[in-house]
Formats: sequence, structure tokens, C-alpha cells
Amino acid sequence: MKIGDMILHPRYGVGKIESVEDRELNGEIKQYYVVPKIGMSSVIYIPVDVADDSGVRYLYSEEYMRTAIEILKGNVPPKEHPQEFRAIDWSDPMILASAIFRRAITKKGKYPKMSEVHLLKRAQKLLSEELIAVLNMTEDEAAEITDIRYLLRQSEAAERERKEREKANKK
Repeated sequence: MKIGDMILHPRYGVGKIESVEDRELNGEIKQYYVVPKIGMSSVIYIPVDVADDSGVRYLYSEEYMRTAIEILKGNVPPKEHPQEFRAIDWSDPMILASAIFRRAITKKGKYPKMSEVHLLKRAQKLLSEELIAVLNMTEDEAAEITDIRYLLRQSEAAERERKEREKANKK
């Protein structure tokens, strides 16, 4: 990775490497990528020597992100992932899209766990930021695509359409 690269940190989201800086920690000087958070007044410092191990990666291609959108729309089967939100691969947009889609179409209890709601919002935020950066979407467009209510409506409409096609084929 180098200065100017757009990256995704699986915890903090999308950013652009602004510089590499030497910082002292416990008497030891280490190099850090300096990544200002877009739209926030904060900066992420990522140790250069462990960036890969921490899940920091380049952004995925347009094609890959469009496939993630198709998963959200229910047009492509979701990728397999652990049912527990905490165990998913936070750096893979298709896994995030699959987890969001499954959450949208799965019957939920009356009172969802707050930890699940928080993790779902994190998944939506990470996916939205990458959609914005890679596909030049607006925040509103990305928010709509990853919104559970939107996905549920899409899923219900697709199911109605499938049933109508089956009924028409039987005639």
C-alpha cells in the first residue's frame, strides 16, 4: 500500500492513505499509515507492519460491488456465512450483503438484540462506504440499497413475481 491508495479498514471503513508517519510507542519508533476518515474530523493510524493482518485491503472492483448489490436485491444467491453476525468476514462486501439480505428476509422476534442491531448497522455502514467509493453513488443511494425495509420490499416483490410466473406456467 502506498500514499494515495483508497483502502478499507474492516472496523473503521473507507479512507485514503494520506501519508506514512513515524510515531513512537513504548520507546519504539514504528511507521503508520495516516488515513483521515472521510466526512469526520478523525484520523486512523494503521501500523504499516500489521496492516495486512488487521484486514486492511484495497477496495474491490466495480464488478464485485455490483454483484454485492445483486445479492441485496435477491437476484444472486447470498454467499454462505456464519449465522452469528460477530463471526462474519467484515472485509468482504459480498458477505456483508449476504448477511444484510438474510437479516432482511428472516423473521425476527419482537425485540431484536441491541448487539445485533449495532452489528447490522456496522455492516450497512461498511458496505455503503465502499459502494460510494467504488461506484460513485451518493450517500442516499447507498443507504437505500442497504436499508432493511427496502430489501424486504424488494424480496416480497420478487416473491410475488415468482409466484405469478409459476401460476402462468401452470396454465
